Parts: sequence; structure tokens; C-alpha cells
Amino acid sequence: MQYIIEGEQVGFTELKQDYVEKYRNWINDLEVSKFISTFGSIITKEEEQNWYESQTETDEPVFTIHYLPEDKPIGNCGLHRIDKSVGRAEMGIVLGEKNYWNRGLGTESVKLITDFGFTALNLHVIYLAYKNFNERAKNVYEKVGYRESGRQRDFYRVDGKYYDKVIMDIFREDFYESNEHLIRDSYMSKLD
Repeated sequence: MQYIIEGEQVGFTELKQDYVEKYRNWINDLEVSKFISTFGSIITKEEEQNWYESQTETDEPVFTIHYLPEDKPIGNCGLHRIDKSVGRAEMGIVLGEKNYWNRGLGTESVKLITDFGFTALNLHVIYLAYKNFNERAKNVYEKVGYRESGRQRDFYRVDGKYYDKVIMDIFREDFYESNEHLIRDSYMSKLD
């Protein structure tokens, strides 16, 4: 497999037509989707195909995350709503394969996509949002260096209860205080 970006345990490839049904299964799994904005929606094959086609036509970097030891696709991550005029983008990630949760793969993926945004896209700041009951996500983002920058109260409704939307961000200089330039050192020649 040719990886665009490769870490110690995870590697990123472009989105693949062969994985469209896998992507749909991840999003339609309520245990997975309760942590993302599509919770409660059932995505049809046609909707997922349309999403895939829209992603291949945009310049937003969206990747399939693979677990390297098994060369297995386990999720997606990307940078969205890119505003080049101020150097800002929103990061999103989903680990759809639940057997791969709690192994540090999310943390490594967030580090890689964040490094990619600062290095390859020359971003100034990357932000994200999560549901305040998602402690695992909060811990991952904090490990990478993201900090809470805002909150919208009772923004989400999950299983009849309301939860806050927590917004976090990280600036380039803050990220590189505690993280290496993995993308610059290993992949910039491939990205040029």
C-alpha cells in the first residue's frame, strides 16, 4: 500500500471507492456516530457515494486512516472549511473500527493531520469541536496540545439528553513546542 503519510502505527491514504461501503458502515454504527455530528442519521448508499464524490472533487485533504501492522482501514480524518486568507481549518476524525479504540491510534492520527495542516497547508490555527461527554476525544486532543477556546451549551441532543459543543484550537507555535515536524522531515518532498 502506498501511504501519503506514515507514522509509527497509522498511515494515511486518499479516500478509496472500494471503501465507500466501509465508510458508510462506520457512520451508521450508533456507537461510532454518537461521537460525531451525524448521530441519529442513517446514511444511504447513494448519500455516501455522493459524499465520496464530493470529497474527491474538493481541495480539502481527507484521508483514510490505516492501521499499519495489518494494513487495515480503520477511520477517516481531514481538514475542512479551510480559510487560506487567515490560515485556519477545522480538523475532523472518526475511528470507525471500534476494536482499534484505546490503542493510541487516534492520538497519532490527530498529531499527523495537525502536522500536515501546519506544514503542507501553512495554517496558522486548527480548530475542532466535540461533544462534552466524549472524554476519550478530549484526552486525545489535550495530549496533542489543543486547548478549549469556547463552548455552545446544549448544542447536541443524544439519547434524549443535551450536551455542550466544546470548541478547541491549537496554533502552529504551540503545536511544535511539544510535537515533532514529522511531515516536513519525512514527506514534504512527496507533497511538492
